[in-house]
Amino acid sequence: MTTTRHDQLRLLLVDDHPAVREAVRHRLETVPRFTVVGEAGDIAEALAQLAATSPHLAVIDIGLGKVSGLLLARVVRERYPETRTLIWSMHDNADYVAEARAAGVRGYVLKSCPTEEIVKAIEVVAAGGCYYSAAVEHVSVPRPQLTQREKQILKLVATGGSSSQIAKQLKIDRRTVETHRHNIVSKLDAKNPVDMMIIALRLGLLDFME
Repeated sequence: MTTTRHDQLRLLLVDDHPAVREAVRHRLETVPRFTVVGEAGDIAEALAQLAATSPHLAVIDIGLGKVSGLLLARVVRERYPETRTLIWSMHDNADYVAEARAAGVRGYVLKSCPTEEIVKAIEVVAAGGCYYSAAVEHVSVPRPQLTQREKQILKLVATGGSSSQIAKQLKIDRRTVETHRHNIVSKLDAKNPVDMMIIALRLGLLDFME
């Protein structure tokens, strides 16, 4: 649901603290073209609001009680692909930034950012771009340099393919597949195949929705 700078932007605020939602609503509604169409304090409320209001963009806090807002971002991406997501958080943790990218989040700003930057992030993301503020860009985890073949095999492993099945599909030797798998584990500094998948997800190496 890409918008132009002349469109009215419909926003959903998701934060488990009512006072924080009220404060950010006040900050955002100073912008004439922003309309906050809903608020939610947890994932269940957020999904209900998404269905009822069809926002252009959801502004989501990472901390939603016992559940991460990044999980909500993934669900939004799968169920409501026309709604873009922006993380608005107090955390500049490198793992969170990497997980946000892997979840398909189009923007990440800190709660300490000035209103002008939050507004800019919303504008950019709503228009179809990406906005990760300078405050978190410097903590982003660099992706390991996998070869095209390694990326191909990594995704096939993630879909449940065995080395034999992958070898048959790619028309290469099974031992070659095993060698690539070993190299992927080494490059990701993983302890085992399961750890390899977790790390790959965090680094955004398994973005099947693209």
